[in-house]
Amino acid sequence: MRSLTFLTLLFFGCYSWGQSSRYTELYEQAQEHSSKGNQQAALESINDAINLFPQANEAYFLRGNIFESVGDNVQALNDYSNAIRLNDSFKEAYFKRGELFYHLGVYDQAIKDFTYLIKHQGDDETQAVFFKVDPTGQEQVKVGTMVTMMSSVYSYRGLTFQEFGDYDEALDDLDEAMKLDSSAQNLVNRALLYEETGKTHQAIADLKLAVQLDPISEIAWFNLIVLDASVELPRNLLDQANFAPMLTYQGVEAYDAGRYGEADRLFGQAMRMNHRDPDLLLNVGRLRIKQERYPEARTHFNAVIQMEGSRMEAYYLMGNAFFREQKFDEAVAFYEQFLVRDRSKAHIWYNTAMAYFELNDREQGCDYLKQAVTRGMTEVSGQLARNCHQ
Repeated sequence: MRSLTFLTLLFFGCYSWGQSSRYTELYEQAQEHSSKGNQQAALESINDAINLFPQANEAYFLRGNIFESVGDNVQALNDYSNAIRLNDSFKEAYFKRGELFYHLGVYDQAIKDFTYLIKHQGDDETQAVFFKVDPTGQEQVKVGTMVTMMSSVYSYRGLTFQEFGDYDEALDDLDEAMKLDSSAQNLVNRALLYEETGKTHQAIADLKLAVQLDPISEIAWFNLIVLDASVELPRNLLDQANFAPMLTYQGVEAYDAGRYGEADRLFGQAMRMNHRDPDLLLNVGRLRIKQERYPEARTHFNAVIQMEGSRMEAYYLMGNAFFREQKFDEAVAFYEQFLVRDRSKAHIWYNTAMAYFELNDREQGCDYLKQAVTRGMTEVSGQLARNCHQ
């Protein structure tokens, strides 16, 4: 979900002219410093404004935004709460606090804030103005108040219900968000809920509509190709360097979960984008070992060695591929290349020992097995005792 960013506030007070003028000056200084990225100067100005008028709820709200922008979430939450304490109908503060609670995983508190906003959405008093920015620059900046942001409120509450596993409530809220704003992001949110609840066809339908509305939505395209292997990525995404690592990461997650077909699809898409990525090549090689496609695995590992000769993982994995092919001499050669550079890994000593035993070199096998135990692989002590008469 694209974040909503604080822009400005409308504030009113009953201060003396001199005090009000100075307060306004400090407040506007803080806004200007923050908009230019000078958050330290912004904090100094807004702190002075709060010291001048400690009851100014809008100043706490601004300071909360500043703290959030620098990653000080505890202080941001505290200031949003202070703004609400001073003005218990400050909807924008409820929204920002709920949004932050959601991103921090404090879901019960997030639901409380979003539920408050839904219950009080008929009140159209404007406290703050927000804008949404499309980071690609394809869309114009959109300005609105909490009255026009209710779609985001329903989206966030739906996502929060989803985190709790309350899928019916989540779908109700995401449907309501879609009624208010049929955006690509809202479609993606609902599609991910459909996917999580096993409704793959509905998820694919929403994602296809999302990429029609926003043809450069990486998250929509990414989830679509995960669910529908027949989908081809558009050229502009294939050329984006940041998309392949995301596919690789998800492919690794699928591999670790034993979903090898899904991992193969994801790695395949990533290879089309960047077949020279060493991390990707290593992961594809691992998958090929699992699939018993050992020559292909070795081709990928060798490519990594050619690109990065110091990438020791490639030597170890090459040894594993040879071992699985029962080519134990070659396996030993690559394990030994690893051990020349790094003698600390017990499992490499163990694998090398097993290769030596397969070659009927009991002396070397026992020596390497002992090295594995010495380096912490104590679970094979019994094997050492049985095979080597220790």
